Amino acid sequence: LCIRDTPKPPPPGVATLQTAVGLIVGTVGSTLTELSKATTYCQSEMKKVTITKPTQTQLQKCVTAYQTGGTKAVDQVIRNLLSLLGLLGVLGTGILGG
Repeated sequence: LCIRDTPKPPPPGVATLQTAVGLIVGTVGSTLTELSKATTYCQSEMKKVTITKPTQTQLQKCVTAYQTGGTKAVDQVIRNLLSLLGLLGVLGTGILGG
């Protein structure tokens, strides 16, 4: 049994966007325009809290959150990332308004 770290290809008809950090996959039914908007929003919000070079996985989680739960979901994903990175306490209530 071989376990690969390669993400499986998206199902047909799902929008994808190639970024500097890798392929970002939209939610089922989303358009490329919606995916681009979500990706740009996530990159902008991450940059505000000093996550200037998110990984593909981090960006994908953020985009999926945006597409399924809007900006509040993005705030939560970013809070979780900051917490994992040990930065939440440093930023306090800052940009995310905690």
